[in-house]
Amino acid sequence: MNILSWNSCGLGMMRKRRRITKLITEYKIDICFLLETKLANCSTGFVSRIWNENHVSWFSNDAQGSKGGLLAMWKNTNFEVSNIEYGHGWIGLYGKHVHSDFHCFAIGIYAPCNDQDRQNFGMISFFLSTLLKFPG
Repeated sequence: MNILSWNSCGLGMMRKRRRITKLITEYKIDICFLLETKLANCSTGFVSRIWNENHVSWFSNDAQGSKGGLLAMWKNTNFEVSNIEYGHGWIGLYGKHVHSDFHCFAIGIYAPCNDQDRQNFGMISFFLSTLLKFPG
């Protein structure tokens, strides 16, 4: 299973979106997390242009103003998502790799830069580590 996690620093430029599309194709990506998308909202059409294939599912955690934004995309013929968890700065996908029946929790995390947000992020990290130890 191939996973790509990329801090995109915004997806407004066509050149970046083409580069991501090329990476997804070239490395046969099954799950892709794009961090700091700076997108206020996302659409199926937008995701389809990035993934460039029919069998893609997605979930976004929208940006607040010009900060943040996460986009999780996965090839649904290779990875079946049974649960999505998310919070400020992270998206978690629980599912299984179809071909191997391997169950896992893949997480895309965008860590904050300022001290106060980092302290709050520490609580999120603790929550996630607890969740991973005791899957429900």
